[in-house]
Amino acid sequence: ADWLSGWGGAGAGGAVSGGAGAGGGEARAGVVESAKVVGDKLKRELYKNIKDLQEDYEKKRKKALAEHSKVLDDNIRRERDAVRLAEAEKQLVLPGLKKCEEAIDASVKVRTEAAEEVTQLEAKKKKLEAELAQLKGSVAAKMGVMQQEQQKITKETEEKEAMESKTAECDRKIAQSEQREKELREELQEMERELAPCPLVEDLTPQKRREEGEGG
Repeated sequence: ADWLSGWGGAGAGGAVSGGAGAGGGEARAGVVESAKVVGDKLKRELYKNIKDLQEDYEKKRKKALAEHSKVLDDNIRRERDAVRLAEAEKQLVLPGLKKCEEAIDASVKVRTEAAEEVTQLEAKKKKLEAELAQLKGSVAAKMGVMQQEQQKITKETEEKEAMESKTAECDRKIAQSEQREKELREELQEMERELAPCPLVEDLTPQKRREEGEGG
């Protein structure tokens, strides 16, 4: 500021004097030299301030980085420890996982085979159901025939029993008639003997009686 005011004063004085000759030129040279010195000083101060700021920034940056990096490093170590622990647990689980996968594959295979068998059995079931329905129809038809024939048998049996009863009655009557006929014949023979004709005299000779006796 001083050198600027001096420079301004010198300029004003020169303007007032209207260019004072050699003395004025020297004064201007001194002012320029003074301004250069001041400029160099300001530059040095500026560079020093910039350097101080840079050093202060670097210190603060390193301090902040150290503080934050410690936290981050701790977190990184914890995460690495967690990864190692998880890897160890994974290694412990892997055999079981493999067994589970093998069991699943085996079950899937069995299930697939069972599904195929179910499909085949369903088709067979439908076929058997159709055959069963046909057989039921045949059975129903035969049952109808059986009922019809049973009705015929019942009717014929009743008629047979009636005829057998009638036959038995006829046999009884025949037997009675034959018995009466026998009795009547016996009575007739008895009567014929009782009512036999009187024998002739010659038939009463001893010889004749003996012959009749031998013949009788």
